[in-house]
Amino acid sequence: MFTTISRAVSLEQPQPLSTHANSDKVGHLPQLFAQRQERRIALVIGNSSYGGNASLKNPVNDAEDMKKALEEVGFSVIFLKNADKRSALNALNQFYQQLQKGGVGLFFYAGHGAEDSGKNYLIPIGAKIDAAYDLEDEAIPLNKVLRAMENAGNPLNIVMIDACRDNPLYKRRSGQQRGLASVDAPTGTFISFAAAPGQTAADGVGRNSPYTASFLKHVEAPGVPLPQLFQRIRESVRDQTRERQTTWDSSSIIGDFVFKAQPIQASPVVGTTSSPVSSSANTQASRNAEEFFKRGEQKYETGDYQGAIEAYSQAISLTPNNARAYNGRALAKDELDDTQGAITDLNQAINLDSNNAEAYKNRGVARWGLKDKQGAIADLNQAIRLEPDYGAAYFYRGLYKLVLGDKQGATQDLNQSLRESDQAIRLDPNDAEAYGVRGGGKFLLGDTQGAMVDFNQAIRLKPNDTGAYKTRGFLKSHVGDYKGAVTDYDQAIRLRQTNADAYTNRGFAKSQLGDHRGAIEDHNQALSLKPNNAKAYENRGLAKLGSGDKQGAIADFTQALRLQPDYAVAYYGRGLAKYNLNDKQGAIEDLSQAIRIEPDDASIYIERGKVRSELEDYQGALADYNQVIRLEPDNASVYNLRGVVKSNLGDNRGAIEDYNQAIRLKSDVAVYYANRGFSRSELKDYQGAISDYNQAIRLKPDDASYYSDRGLAKLSLRDYRGAIEDYNQAIRLKPGDAYVYNLRGNAKSNLRDNQGAIEDYNQAIRLKSDYAIAYSNLGSIKSEMGDLKGAEADYQEAARLYQQQGNMKAYRDVMNKLENLNNMDIPIGNPVLPRSPSLRL
Repeated sequence: MFTTISRAVSLEQPQPLSTHANSDKVGHLPQLFAQRQERRIALVIGNSSYGGNASLKNPVNDAEDMKKALEEVGFSVIFLKNADKRSALNALNQFYQQLQKGGVGLFFYAGHGAEDSGKNYLIPIGAKIDAAYDLEDEAIPLNKVLRAMENAGNPLNIVMIDACRDNPLYKRRSGQQRGLASVDAPTGTFISFAAAPGQTAADGVGRNSPYTASFLKHVEAPGVPLPQLFQRIRESVRDQTRERQTTWDSSSIIGDFVFKAQPIQASPVVGTTSSPVSSSANTQASRNAEEFFKRGEQKYETGDYQGAIEAYSQAISLTPNNARAYNGRALAKDELDDTQGAITDLNQAINLDSNNAEAYKNRGVARWGLKDKQGAIADLNQAIRLEPDYGAAYFYRGLYKLVLGDKQGATQDLNQSLRESDQAIRLDPNDAEAYGVRGGGKFLLGDTQGAMVDFNQAIRLKPNDTGAYKTRGFLKSHVGDYKGAVTDYDQAIRLRQTNADAYTNRGFAKSQLGDHRGAIEDHNQALSLKPNNAKAYENRGLAKLGSGDKQGAIADFTQALRLQPDYAVAYYGRGLAKYNLNDKQGAIEDLSQAIRIEPDDASIYIERGKVRSELEDYQGALADYNQVIRLEPDNASVYNLRGVVKSNLGDNRGAIEDYNQAIRLKSDVAVYYANRGFSRSELKDYQGAISDYNQAIRLKPDDASYYSDRGLAKLSLRDYRGAIEDYNQAIRLKPGDAYVYNLRGNAKSNLRDNQGAIEDYNQAIRLKSDYAIAYSNLGSIKSEMGDLKGAEADYQEAARLYQQQGNMKAYRDVMNKLENLNNMDIPIGNPVLPRSPSLRL
C-alpha cells in the first residue's frame, strides 16, 4: 500500500508501538502535511522600550506588521520585541540553523543602531553604552548578523535595517557622522538601510516608520523583482519625508526574487528564432517557469493531478534544471499511481541538486511503495544526513523500522521526529506541517489523544487542508469514533472531490457504522477515480460481506489480489467470506496465504485457529494459538482460546492453566471464569466450578448459559433444588432453550417429580424435534412409572435419531434399554446427563 510521497504519511502498519502492528486491515494514516514550499525564513526584531528619552514609538509596531506581511507571502517568522542581547543572539542562532536548510532568509531590525569606526551596531534593550568601547560588549555587531547569514550557505538573503534613528544612548565623538556606515553586501545578499550612510531615519508620526510603511505598501504588488521593489520604497520614503531621508541599498544577489508571484494571464509564446537567447529572455523564461510551478502547486492542491503534471512539465521545459519542478511532478505522478514515474523524476531532482533532502525523503517513500525497503531506508538516511533536524524524515524512517520489526530503532526515530517538530513549533507556532509530523509520531508512540490535539491544531492553522481532515478522520476511526470520522472525511471530500482515498476511508467508517450500502457507494466512487485501487476493492469486499453479498465480496477480494498479489488483508477478507459460505477448507487456504505474507500478524493466526477448531483440527488450532502467544504474550483472549482447544483435546488441567493466565491478564471477563468452571466440572471439581460460575454471573448476570452450567454442577453434587432454581432462571432469560428443559427434567426426576420431568422433556422435544437424548430420558421416566408401551415408543424414536445422527454408542445404549423393558429386574438406568455445550470461544 502506498499513498502520497510528500503530502502524506502513509502507514502500512499504523498501530501504536504499545500494541502489535496489524498490517493493512487497520487501514493507513492518510495525508499529514503539504509539500514543503520554497523555504522562506525571517528573523524580525523590534525594540522600542529603551527607557527615558531613548524610547521609540514605532519599532514594535513595525516589527509586528512586518511579521504579518512576511507570513502572508510565505515566510516562517522568528519574532522578538523589546529583546535584550541574550535573547536576540539566541534568536540569531535559531535563524542560522534554519537557514542551513536552504531557502530565502530575511532579517529585519527596527530600533536604535550606532556606528563606530566604520562598524555598525544594533542596540538591544538594556544596553548600557556611555562610550565607544561599550559597543563591543553591550551591542550586537551588524557584521555578526551578516556573517551568520552568509555562513549558513543558503542561496539568497535579504537584510532590512530600520535602525538609523538619531540615538541618544550613544553620544558620538565630535565630528563623527550621524546614522550608520555603508556596508558591502556579501555574495547572495541584498541589504537595505532605511537611510543613506550618515543620515538618520525618522521614527514616523503614524503607526509605522516611513521605511516600514513603504515596504508594507509595495510588498503587496505581485511580480515585482527585489531591486525594483526597493526602488519603489526609496521613492515612497523620499516623498513621505520631503526628501530628507533616502533609503540605501547594497546588492550582490544572483538571479531573481519576488515576494509575491504574479498569476499567469496567458500561456507564454516560446519563440522559434535561431538567434542567441538574450539575458532578458532568460530572465523572462525563469519568471514564467516560476509561474508554471505555482500553477502546478495550485492544481495539485485542488486535486487536478494531470493538470499539475502539465504545469510542472511546462516549468521544466522553460528551465530544465528546475529540481523543484521535478519534485512537484513526482508528487502528482504518484497521486495517479505512477510511482515508477515519480521515482524517475525524483532521480532527476537529486541529479540536479544532490543536497535536496526533501527529494531524498520523497524518493525513500516512493521506494518503500515499490517494496524496495532497503533503498527506502538508504534515502531517508541521506535526507537526515543532509538535514539532521528533518522531522518528517525521522518520522518515515521510524515508521518503516516499525514495519521491519526494529522497535527500538523506530522508537528512537519517532522520538527524534517529536523533538524536531517541537523545535519547529517553537520557532513558528503557525507551522501546520510540524503539528502534522508531531501528531503522526505521537500516534505511533501510542499517544492517540496527543495526536488528535496536534491535528486539531493543524486544521485550525490550515482549515482547507484536505490531508489534515483525512488524518484526523483516521484517528477517529482508530478510537472507534466512526461518526466523527465520517464528518472529517465529508469535509475532506468537500475540499477535494477527486480524492479517492477520502472516499475509501469514509466507506470503511460507514461499514463500521453498519451503513454497508453507503460504504459500497463510496468505494464505487473511489474506484471511478482510481480504477486500479486495490484497497478500494478490498474495502468494498468487506462492505459487501457485511451486507450479506458473500459472492460479491469474494469477487472484490479476488480483484484486489489481481492488482496486488501480496495483499495479505485481501486474502484475509476472502478467507472470511469463504468461511461464511461454509467453505472452511478454502478459508484456511486463504488465511494461510495471508500468514505467508504477514507472518507476524497475530489476528490471522487467531482466525485460522478458530476455523481449524470448527473442523476439529485441534492440534492445528493449538499450533496457531501457540504462535499468537509468542507474538502477543499478554493477549488474554488467546489464552482462553487455547484453553478451549486443550479442553477439547481432553487436557483440562492444561486448559485451567490457560484460563488462569487469561484471568490474571484480564480479570473482568465472564467467559474466562465460565470456561474454567467447565474444565473443573470435567475434573469433577464441582465446588470449584460453582465458584467460577458464581463469578461469571456476577460479571454478566443476564447470560442464561452461566445459570444452566451452574445448575449442571449442582446436579452433579445432588443439589437438585439448587439446580432447578438455576434452570428456572436460565429459562426466564432464554425460554426457547431445549437443552435447559432437558436438564431441569433430569433434576425433577431425581426429586421423584416424574410428572414435572415428563412435562420438561416434552417441552424440550417441542422446541427441538430431533432431540434424541430427551426421548431417551422420557423413555426412562415412563419405564419407571410402568408405562412400558410409552417407554418403548420413546426408546425407539431415540434409537432412530441416534442412528440417523451417527451416534452409534448412544444408539447401542438405547437398544439395550429396549431389550431390558420386558425384564424389569434389570435397571433401565438414570436420565442421561449430557456434556455441557457451553464451552465458549
